[in-house]
Amino acid sequence: MRADQSVSASPTPPERSVTIAICTFKRAAGLIAAVNSIIESHQLTTGWRLAEILVVDNDPAGSGEATLQAVEHPLVRYVHEPRSGVTFARNAAIDHAVGDVLCFIDDDEIVAESWPGGLLAVMSTTGAALVGGPVQTSFTSEPPQWILDGRFFERVDPAHNESVVWLRTGNLAIDLDLVRVSGLRFDDAFNQSGGEDVAFSRSARAAGLDLRWSTSGSVTELVPPERATEAWLIRRERVSAANYVRALRSRSSLTTVLASVAPRLVVRFFGGMASLLLATVTRSKPAAVKARLSIERARGTIDGLRGIASDSYGSHA
Repeated sequence: MRADQSVSASPTPPERSVTIAICTFKRAAGLIAAVNSIIESHQLTTGWRLAEILVVDNDPAGSGEATLQAVEHPLVRYVHEPRSGVTFARNAAIDHAVGDVLCFIDDDEIVAESWPGGLLAVMSTTGAALVGGPVQTSFTSEPPQWILDGRFFERVDPAHNESVVWLRTGNLAIDLDLVRVSGLRFDDAFNQSGGEDVAFSRSARAAGLDLRWSTSGSVTELVPPERATEAWLIRRERVSAANYVRALRSRSSLTTVLASVAPRLVVRFFGGMASLLLATVTRSKPAAVKARLSIERARGTIDGLRGIASDSYGSHA
């Protein structure tokens, strides 16, 4: 680990460099796994120049610094952001990054061999300011069968090169020149609740920046047993819906947002109630959980319309 200077691998292409940022909070094993996967990926792939692996520690006590002593690599740089909250950590990454491109992953993820090359390729060919990519799931222990049958951790992603209206930070590349010129920051209104990535990417789009999707270069989220539960899934659904609607409200009037989300709210609530009744008759656990998730998403939408900032369901900081 180094203090503040950056070392580069052989540049290809020479005009662009990449800072890979991990915002972390008291997750030692996950942090080490994430850093090591980046180091291994960089050794196996070409076509991009690694400026640094920037670890932003959001623990006020700075516990991440001791964790990184186990990593012997000159490109790992530690930054302590003692102010508690994910937006402080993400903005610190923007402020401290020395690369031309800033790539975010979470401290419970590991990267694939082709990462972040797929994101950078789309950024290069389209001129996009933000490019997102797939997040796969790997369970750290065997989950209940109903979790697998219901595919509750699988995501439906956009097509390759597709223009999108918002992106998650779990696998995201940012053109720092374009973002800094636009004055974009992560909004502190989402500091303790999550949803900061939705607000940030929608603000980028409102500023005229292009957002794209790359199907190449995935990362893998490591899911522990405590997340493979009905209670955690329900909590995630309600919080995610609330924060998504709050992000919409940060850019538009309540009337505009209500007109946009009201039809889906009605369908999700009443459709969920009907599906729950049917699942009770058929005794299908996956169907029952999906019905409850639909209802909770409707309730989360109402929370968001009311401006209620739900607590994060536990992503990383």
